[in-house]
Amino acid sequence: MHIHDRKTRVGFLKKLINIIHVEILTQENVSCLNTTIILLMFAQRSGELSVYLKLLREEEQNNCRPGFILHNFRQLLFFWQDHYLHKDKDCTALEKSSNISFSVWKEMVSGLTSNDTTSPNTLAYYLKQDNLLDDDVAME
Repeated sequence: MHIHDRKTRVGFLKKLINIIHVEILTQENVSCLNTTIILLMFAQRSGELSVYLKLLREEEQNNCRPGFILHNFRQLLFFWQDHYLHKDKDCTALEKSSNISFSVWKEMVSGLTSNDTTSPNTLAYYLKQDNLLDDDVAME
C-alpha cells in the first residue's frame, strides 16, 4: 500500500482522528490533528473532499458506530478553532512549520465545521444523516 492510494489515505485519516480526543489533546499530539487537516486540504484541492468525508462515514457505518470518527473530528476542530484563533504565536508557528497561510487553515477548518447540512464538504452534512448534529451544534 502506498500513500497515493485513496483507501490508504482514508485509513490513515481514520487512525489520525481516532488516536486523539479533545480530553487528551496536548501540544505533543496536536500535530496529528494538523496533519489530518492538511491531508483534507489536499483532498479539497483535488476536488475530492466530499469523497473522503463520505468514505470516513462509510467506515463508521461498516463498524456500526455512527459518529465515532466524524463527530470526534468535529469536536477536535472546534477545539482547534478555540486554540489557534486566540493565540497569534501559535498561528505564526503553524504557518512557518507548514508553509501554509493561516488564512487557508482557518478557511478549511471553518468549512469543515460549518453547520451547512446541504454541502457534502461539511461534517454537519454527514452527522445530520445519523441524527448526531443537534448535540454537536450545541457545543459550538
